[in-house]
Amino acid sequence: MKPVCLLWLGLLWAANGVGQVVLPPPFYPYTGPTVAYPDTQVLFELRASGVAGFELLAAPTNTDLLVVDLGRGALISWRTPARSAVGTTNQFVVRTIAGGDPSLTVTGTVSFVVIDVPPIRSIVTSNGLAVLRFDNPLPIQQLVVQWTDALPPTNWTELAVVNSTAPFITLTDTNAPTAQRFYRLIPRWDAWCWGFDCP
Repeated sequence: MKPVCLLWLGLLWAANGVGQVVLPPPFYPYTGPTVAYPDTQVLFELRASGVAGFELLAAPTNTDLLVVDLGRGALISWRTPARSAVGTTNQFVVRTIAGGDPSLTVTGTVSFVVIDVPPIRSIVTSNGLAVLRFDNPLPIQQLVVQWTDALPPTNWTELAVVNSTAPFITLTDTNAPTAQRFYRLIPRWDAWCWGFDCP
C-alpha cells in the first residue's frame, strides 16, 4: 500500500504545479531585413511573449533600446556607421526577462551587414531625356536620386525619392536636358523601420 500512497501524492503535487517545468519567455523569429546602408537611422523590433523587461547585452555604437510594449517586444534604434564600415557585420544581443522568483531569461541575437548604396548601372537617353537604371537591394529603404550640372558640385538637387519594392529601378529625368549632368544615389536618413506599427 505504501507505494500506491506515494504515487497518489506525486500525482497530487503535479496537479498543483509542483515539479512542473517553467520555460523562459521565447523570442519570436526575427523576419526583417538583415542588411542596412551606411549613415542612416534604422529601427527594428525583437518580439517575445510574457516578458517583464528587456536588456541590451551587446550592440554596435550608436544603439538605443526603446521598450515600447513590455508584454510584446523591444524596439532597437541604430545609427548605422559610415561608408568605411561597408561589409562589416554588426551584432545585437538582447535578453528578455520574465517575472518570477527566480526570474527567467533568454537571449536573442540579430546580425546586420552594412552594404553600400547601389551604383547607377546605366544612363541612356530616350527622346532627349536621361533614363537611369539601378538595383534596389533593400526595398524597405527609400533612396534619393540627386543631380548636378558641374563637378565639384556647389549643391545637389533632388530629382526623386524612390519608394519601390521592385528589385530594379528605371527612372527618367524629365528636366530639360543640358550639355552634361551628373547623378548620385543616397539613402534617406530616416532609413527604415521593421515591426510594431511601422509603415
